[in-house]
Amino acid sequence: DCVPVGDYTIDVVGSLSGQEQYSASHPFTIFERGSLSILGELTNIVIPENVEAGQLIKIEADFKNTGELTYRAQLVTELYSGSAIADTVKGDVVEVFSGNTKTLEVLYRPTLPGDYTLKLYAQDSISGAKTIEVEYPFKVILPTIYLIAGLIILIIIILVIILKLRKKDTQVSQNT
Repeated sequence: DCVPVGDYTIDVVGSLSGQEQYSASHPFTIFERGSLSILGELTNIVIPENVEAGQLIKIEADFKNTGELTYRAQLVTELYSGSAIADTVKGDVVEVFSGNTKTLEVLYRPTLPGDYTLKLYAQDSISGAKTIEVEYPFKVILPTIYLIAGLIILIIIILVIILKLRKKDTQVSQNT
């Protein structure tokens, strides 16, 4: 109880005969007493590929309760654009008893196309304890309907230009 709860770094230096052989910094966390009894991990994460803007998708992950207490697990999905958080979505709370595994899911509808990073973790809804975050690249593309509509508009514009040029050539031919 002499070191406060928080994140710390320990600097380690190893030397032999006065010569430094090894040095490193290692981060570590001092947790609140009893918090290590609420533990878990995410595995078998399923994230759809080729997601279109506006498409409703399901992100799934298996949560294994490795702690001693029941974990009221909720899958949390954070969408990052660069280093800025663009969106956060939380799934339903699922009670997972010690030693058990259950599938967690979240439904999400990305709105804007782009390249993103998804950060996923399970969070206990009572204590706030979190699993280690897992990161995945995530690409949202324009809906196919927009691409088709754009192509049709482009074809119409080209046809209008061709028709105007033909009409102009016909008028020039008739005047000469």
